[in-house]
Amino acid sequence: MNITAYFPRLLLVTGLCVAATQVQALGKPFSGAQYAQLLTFATEPGIAAATFDVEEDLGDTTYDIYKLPLQHEFDVDGWDGKLILRGTLSYMKAQQDQSLNAGVIDSEWTSFGGGIGIGARIPLGNGFSFVPGIGLGIASLENEADFKGTPPPPAGYDQHYNWDLDAMIFSGILGLSYKGDLRGDFDLIADAYYTHSYVSTYDSSTDFQDFDESTDNLTFKVDIGHPLGFSIAGYPMDGVLHLGNTTFLGSNRDVLGFSYFNEVGFSLRTNPQKLASQLKLPVTVSSLSVGVNVLFGEDLSGWSMLFGYKF
Repeated sequence: MNITAYFPRLLLVTGLCVAATQVQALGKPFSGAQYAQLLTFATEPGIAAATFDVEEDLGDTTYDIYKLPLQHEFDVDGWDGKLILRGTLSYMKAQQDQSLNAGVIDSEWTSFGGGIGIGARIPLGNGFSFVPGIGLGIASLENEADFKGTPPPPAGYDQHYNWDLDAMIFSGILGLSYKGDLRGDFDLIADAYYTHSYVSTYDSSTDFQDFDESTDNLTFKVDIGHPLGFSIAGYPMDGVLHLGNTTFLGSNRDVLGFSYFNEVGFSLRTNPQKLASQLKLPVTVSSLSVGVNVLFGEDLSGWSMLFGYKF
């Protein structure tokens, strides 16, 4: 089993978009694609815990995201490939003070989500593999807002704020992965994934929040490891450099205030099997890692914690 904060992204895409309520406040039409886009990013299983800010015209938005991603790869008798089962549990909170002529709207979005997925790792030779998969998930989303200013609130306030919804998420993925050793005791894992998701509400507090939309994104990730030449408590340490980019595709790619973000990070990695044996764990633990990623992009900045282990 591989449980890691930075394994290739697969499943659970659903939606809210903070930008949707911003354009609503300006009297522009609502778009369900905007809702679908945000949690495309927020519920990706690639980030275990993240905090970041996005600069917006009506006021900066602060996001806090916590996720538990799981992955298990099974050997299949008579086949060189592997069957992949994946799952994700996620929680997100986004907060923004929207400055308007009539006052300020203190708005907060909260989401809980979960999903499962199945895929395959099909060897192509020379360290490359083809990774297709599908996923199914559900997510809830709730908005709570408070208007502070000269009454009455802006037109449409009761429609666009203080609501909740539940959505189904169907996703498909096509990926290419490489794993191999480089010169000088370096090891390399590189992944490229395209994900298409369809998001549909099945319950909402108002009909205005119902939508059926699709989203697309493209993700690249590279992990480069190398022994550091020292030990901690008797465990040899490796250093792992993380590089990544996620880009939203399509006509609605920039509705969040950003259409892409980059990741640069570093982890310490070791083989904790000696400790696992001492604790008489019934599994073989081959890798344990912990680190930090810096997130940056157009009008976006923040950081995320990385934690992973393999057995």
